[in-house]
Amino acid sequence: AVVMSTYNGEPYLEEQVQSILGQLPAEGWLLVRDDGSRDGTVRKLQALDDPRVRILAGENVGYSRSFLTLLSSVPPETEMVMLSDQDDVWLPGKIQRAWDHLARVEGPGLYCSRQRLVDAELRPISCSAPWPRGASFANALAENIVTGCTAALNAPALRLVTRCGDASRIQFHDWWMYLVVSAFGTVITDPEPTLLYRQHGRNV
Repeated sequence: AVVMSTYNGEPYLEEQVQSILGQLPAEGWLLVRDDGSRDGTVRKLQALDDPRVRILAGENVGYSRSFLTLLSSVPPETEMVMLSDQDDVWLPGKIQRAWDHLARVEGPGLYCSRQRLVDAELRPISCSAPWPRGASFANALAENIVTGCTAALNAPALRLVTRCGDASRIQFHDWWMYLVVSAFGTVITDPEPTLLYRQHGRNV
């Protein structure tokens, strides 16, 4: 499963959704929660008319709470859930790569990767910096190295994250996932970029 939170994301949304749908496995689906958009985001999602896309329209609660709400909405039998922003482009093989890494983990597992930074027209800017200290609980107490749009959770990690903490008090969903899984499971950092991380004047 892939979960995406949208907010006034109409300009770049379709390109991102198509990059996900093009690599979803046969049983995969994309769950989108719209966080109170005032533009045509929801209409654009509905116009896709794809049974793999499930849409939840909600009130504006902010990106962190919106993503945590999405994670709580994922069916418990889901084997892996990936997080997605509304305006990036996933590189081919991103889903399979996360699956292959998490398949080797026993217990809760969190996967994340580097990104290729691009401008609004997808022209290259640079690659995100490597992680100087790697993943650990001690590191998670001081800084976040998990960029949410690259993250994937296996089933034990999803159960762990959704039962820990008060969503209304969590400021950064990706940092929270890093803290929880690094304390009780395994965090994998993949040096290979897996998406085009679009930088533009309307990033939310």
